Amino acid sequence: MIVDTHLHCYRNFSGELFARYFLNNLGGSNKIAGVFTKNLAASIQDDHNQVIEFFAQDKNYQIQSFNGGVFCANFVDKREIYFYFGMQLQSAEKLEALVFTPNFKNLPTGLSFLEMVARALDQVPLLALPWSFGKWFGSRGKLILEALNKHGVNRILFVDHPSRFEIFLRCPVFSLAQESGVRIIAGSDPLPFSGEEKRVGSFGSKITFNKVISERQPFQELLSFPDITFEVVGKRLGLFQTLRSQCRLRLNLS
Repeated sequence: MIVDTHLHCYRNFSGELFARYFLNNLGGSNKIAGVFTKNLAASIQDDHNQVIEFFAQDKNYQIQSFNGGVFCANFVDKREIYFYFGMQLQSAEKLEALVFTPNFKNLPTGLSFLEMVARALDQVPLLALPWSFGKWFGSRGKLILEALNKHGVNRILFVDHPSRFEIFLRCPVFSLAQESGVRIIAGSDPLPFSGEEKRVGSFGSKITFNKVISERQPFQELLSFPDITFEVVGKRLGLFQTLRSQCRLRLNLS
């Protein structure tokens, strides 16, 4: 299964474009998935329902809900699509964490990163920390390592990002974590700008299970299976694309 583990569908996105790029970018596998990580702290809210509605209106798809997500089956090309629901948390230091279940009691705002991680892990068996441009260095990078050392590689995952290009591939935090055996998944994490739909599904993880399992369960439970392997797949952004996106984000340009 190929999974984009860090999706947002903002309200200014086109649900149809989102769905079409998702299908095209994750091509090559008859079993694909995406994880919607709703960011309650964002000024522009997510609305993944418009994507589900697009598939529901296509007569070639049958839609079924399950605990933690939605299954879309295409009876023409035999393709299976899974959408899982989760949440993105943000600490006082502007560091993020992802929980991969919809049944999560949101935490108070303004928590320090280490407290946010500890309190989230009181509710869920594992937590994913997404790499972010410019945030995993210095004092904040030390916080990432401190959380990893405290809670261990069985409860903390890292989420790779397409903007972690060339010069950042040797990010000290990532290198030390890989040496300690932390598991790394990946996601596209599109920004809230028109045209960002084309990034959906362009970066993700190939997840392999060594025995037959049911994908119709919360994504965190899939990640908890023993003998699961991950491989980062997709295309990273170049330097110009990354700097352009970061400028748009900081200047809040549409």
